[in-house]
This record gives sequence, C-alpha cells and structure tokens, in this order.
Amino acid sequence: MCTDFAVKNRSARREDPLEAWRFRVLPGLLAFVLAPSAAALTALAQQVRSAGNAEQVAQARQHNEQGIDLARQGNQRAAIREFRAAVELRPDYGEAHYNLGIALGEVGELDQAIEALRKAARLRPASAPIHRGLGVALLRRYDLEESVPELQRAVKLDPKSADGHYNLGLALGQRGDLDGAITQFRQAAELRPAFAQARLRLAVALRRQGRLEDAFAEFGTAARLAPRDPEAHYQLGLALRAKGETPAALAEFEKAINLRPDYEPARYNRAVILREQGKPEAASKDFREIAQLSQFRKGLAQSKSLAVSASERVKENNPDAALKDAQAALEFWKENPVAFYLMGLAWLQKGDGTQGRISLERAIELKPDYPDAHIALAQLLWRQGERQRAMEEFEKAVAIAPDLPEAHYNRGLAAAESGDGARANAEFREALALRPDYLEARLNLGLALLGQGEKTAAVREFRRAVQQDPAFAEAHNNLGLALLESGNVEEAVKEFREALRLKPEYMQGHYNLGLALKRRGEPEASAEELRRAHELDPSLPPP
Repeated sequence: MCTDFAVKNRSARREDPLEAWRFRVLPGLLAFVLAPSAAALTALAQQVRSAGNAEQVAQARQHNEQGIDLARQGNQRAAIREFRAAVELRPDYGEAHYNLGIALGEVGELDQAIEALRKAARLRPASAPIHRGLGVALLRRYDLEESVPELQRAVKLDPKSADGHYNLGLALGQRGDLDGAITQFRQAAELRPAFAQARLRLAVALRRQGRLEDAFAEFGTAARLAPRDPEAHYQLGLALRAKGETPAALAEFEKAINLRPDYEPARYNRAVILREQGKPEAASKDFREIAQLSQFRKGLAQSKSLAVSASERVKENNPDAALKDAQAALEFWKENPVAFYLMGLAWLQKGDGTQGRISLERAIELKPDYPDAHIALAQLLWRQGERQRAMEEFEKAVAIAPDLPEAHYNRGLAAAESGDGARANAEFREALALRPDYLEARLNLGLALLGQGEKTAAVREFRRAVQQDPAFAEAHNNLGLALLESGNVEEAVKEFREALRLKPEYMQGHYNLGLALKRRGEPEASAEELRRAHELDPSLPPP
C-alpha cells in the first residue's frame, strides 16, 4: 500500500521568514496599558458548577491551576497549553478562557486572545476582570469603538479598581475625550496614590488642555513616585522648561539620559539648553550623537525594509530579486542576520547549496540564537546527508526557541525519517500543542501513529486535518489510508474519491483508490484506477 505519500515536503515552509525580528520589536504607543498580570490570573475565583463529568471538571481545574503556576514563572507558552486543555475538557470554564486570553495576549497573539476573552465574557458577564482584560486587548489592537464599552463595563462592575479607571482613561484619551480621560486618571490616582503612570498620563492630558500649572504638579509627583522612569523625568523637564526653570529642566533631562542613553528627545532638549548657556562644544557633541543615533536608526529601518522585501521575494519564489534586496539591506547594515538568512533561502531556491550554507552559517554566526536559521541549515544538512550535524542544528533550534512549533515539527520529521516513530510522535504533538492549527504537523502525526500501528488515533488526527482544511486533497488521501488500514473500506473509498475530486491528477489518490476498490471486490474499477496512476507516474508497476 502507498503509505509513504505523506506531505513531508511542506515542512520547510515558514509563514514569515522574518520571525527573527521579534527580538528587535520596540514597545508600541500603548506601552503603559496595564494588561492583567500573571498574579491577576487567580483573581477570578470561580465556583465550579456540578454540570458535566466530575472527573473532567477536576482535570480541567488541575490544568487551569498548572497554567497559572506556569504563567507566574513566565512560561506563557506552556501555560497556554494547560489553559487550552482546561477549556477543551470544560468549554464552559470561564476562568480558564480568561486565563487563556491573558496568556495569549502576553505572547502577542491578540486576535486569539480577544476570541478567548469574548468567550469568557459570555460565560461570566458579571466579571470585571474579564471585561477589563477584553478591553485592554482591544485597546492594544487600537479598536477604540469596542474597547471603551468593555472598559466602562469593568469600571461599573468594579469601581474601586485603579487599573480599571487607568485603562479606561487611556482609551478615552486616545478617542479624544480629554475630560473623560482626566476624570478616570484622577480616580485611578485617588484609589492608588502611588500610581505613577496614572499621574503621568493625567499630567499629559492636562497639558493637552492647556492647564499647565495643574500638569506641572502632576509631572512632579510622577517623577517622584517613579525615579527610574526616564519618561517621567523627561516630561517633568519639558514642564520646567516651559515655566522658565532652565537649570531644573536640564537636571531632569540629564536624569532621563542617564536612565536611557539613546533617549533622543531628552538629548535634543539638553543640547538646546547647553547652546543657550554658551556651551557650544557640549551642545555640538549632543547634536552629533543625536545625528548618529538617527542615522543608525534610519539605516536599521532601511535595512529592515529591504529585508522585508527580500522576504516577500522568497515567498514568491523569486530568488534573484530576493538576493538583490538582501544584498542591498547589507549595505545599510553589514551585520544584518536576517538579510544573510534570506540570502541563504534565496540561494537554496536557486539550487546553490554551497552559497546557501555559507549565508545561513553567517546568519548564525551573527546571531547564534536565531532558530529559523538553525532550522534552515539543518534542513540543508539533512538533504546533503550530514544527518548527525543536521540533528544537532535541530536540537539547537529547539533549545533556543522551545515555544517555536516549527522547531519541534522539523525535529519530528527528522526523527520519523530516522525510524524513531516514538520521538516523531512526541515532537509532532508538541508542535500541535504550541500551534493547534498546524496542519502539516497533524498530518505527519497521523502518519507516525499509523506507522506505530495506532490506527484509531491516526484516523482521529486525519479527520481533524480534513475538518481544518476540507479542500486539501492530501488530507483526504491520508485519512483514506488510515481507514483502509483499519478495515473500513467503504469510508476509505469515499475519502480517496474526494481527494480525486479536489485534485483529479493526483497519482497517489488514483493508486490508493485502486487498492481500495480491489479490496472491495471490484477488479475492473481497480485496474482502471491503477492504470491511471501508472500513466501519471510510469515508475509504478502497470496493473
């Protein structure tokens, strides 16, 4: 039987070759949004209802508690797996949906976070933390129309929450309602007098309204409450300068720069004051450093832009254009590991393994913790027969990024091809735990299970794959194989026919349908399918 028609060649596909830019992402404009912390995961005490199987309820609670412990330790990916397990066992478990949403938000999966938090809000409509968490997630996505009502519900449900008022103030301020924002920031500060960020945002809102004296007082309080916050000192410096208190302003700008040496606005204002004080050399030094910082950032931005373009060319399978963009990116930043990584992919698309290997190894030399480059190099080494070295690279990728599903998936493929079915099974499961919609991992998990004789489990995984992508012919073919192995010939025939409806020239589908029809006692129809498979691939034996 043709059981080796697994879709294993899809393993090298990455949704975004620029995943490595994650380590350079800067905080966005909403850096002061107070997303519920890991400690807040326990704030929703929920009475477990008696509905459902008692054992499942207990198991769900255990997964939820394990997720909370993992989240407190900073292991959000592992926490997400536990929370998912909890809601799978108990779909009505509002607290677990909430915790899942918070954890997903922590790793930047905002759309999934919002979906989980919406479910939690439907299950627990009277929960202030849930509405607050949902409002914060929507605010991070700049969805003010939905964020404001959710945050207002949270404040109504829990009017004593300083965080609730603060986040509502942020949303109202972004919507242009300064009066409303000021009211909320004041309430947050009253509820928690040491809340420095509330004081700072209140001061900014007051300044926007032209209420400079009131703003000045709040800036001073914020800087006193948060002496390690460069923005607090910078904003106080601006307020002091506006009042004509230049020496005090200069002192605040100095504090901001000491806390954050690359803080360009603070450096600029210090340079202006130094020039006004008749210290041109010191001012010129600041201006030069500002220009250097600006030029460096522009170069990084230009290099990143060209790398993004190279990434798109790689996705389009246009290696010549990708190489051109990647090489141009290196002109702006000669040690750009992403550019070398993309050059490596482009060279491989051109069939030049030697240059591809050189570029990938250079990317790793510049950024040893670059999992994508380790994976690509491992795949190349595997194809070149250096399997031991390839496995070492796969191991490095997993060690660097244990929460990267592609790392586990590719290690699973290597294990499968080495005949280690148990390890392949474990790696594919880990990839799916990290990314439940990882179709390739599910298909290959099914094949690994089938190879281990676990036919029922293989059928289950292939059915999930078909449900996930009903138009994927290979998924129907693999489900047909598992059904045929299980003795369910009728259903197997249906799946092979569906695969051929979706992909009429699918040689594997014709061949496997021929085998199924033969087993069903239809020799003529079987011979026709096997003949068609032979026409599509003459290397197959004729019927």
